[in-house]
Amino acid sequence: MNDKLATLLGLLLSDGSVFFDRSKKVYCIQFTNKVKELRNVFEDLMKECFGISKFSYNNCRNAVSVRVFSNKIARFLFTFSPTFRKLPCKSFPQCNEYSCIECSPVMDEDEIEWPPCVVPEEISNEKKFAIDFLRGFASGDGSVYFGKNYKVQIEFTCYQPILREQVATCLKAIGINSWTKKKGVFITSKSELLKFYNMVGFIPESIVCNRKSKWFGLPKNNVLGMALASLC
Repeated sequence: MNDKLATLLGLLLSDGSVFFDRSKKVYCIQFTNKVKELRNVFEDLMKECFGISKFSYNNCRNAVSVRVFSNKIARFLFTFSPTFRKLPCKSFPQCNEYSCIECSPVMDEDEIEWPPCVVPEEISNEKKFAIDFLRGFASGDGSVYFGKNYKVQIEFTCYQPILREQVATCLKAIGINSWTKKKGVFITSKSELLKFYNMVGFIPESIVCNRKSKWFGLPKNNVLGMALASLC
């Protein structure tokens, strides 16, 4: 484990996936995001971690996927998490025997089965790697809410029950208190938000993508900084 790999795993466990492409008969490592600069970060990390220089691209409805095809890299990534699928097992596209290296679904309180993706122990047990991982994860699935009545919060969108609890555990391990509900992980108190801003933050290329937000196009770090200033 190193800082680059920890950040890469954070991106993959938020906006990424590792799946078997049946048409090409090879595993695909994919990162999907609206922000070109953040996709470039993914490419740079793949180059630094695995020496990859060739990428392919797929236009989705609202974003672009960066893809690498490699059984060797997929098998290596599966040593850290048995799957990178965050959707329920029976949702579309439905899980197949290639989605997970071990088929051991986890059932939530609503009796919905989920693939067993996890935060690697090498990350959760080491503060520096936990910070790198959380920065990657937040940059993919994290949002800053700075709204009416100066209410500020950070949300890590995460419906997968194991991953959701383990993200909260990683935050706790570096001294940041959070709370969870089915939708994800939340940081709301000023002191904890300040810790996140100073210790973790977002990858600089991560920006606000919601066109309805008045902060659209601004780096998430900048929005969080302004939000914290409003609380003083």
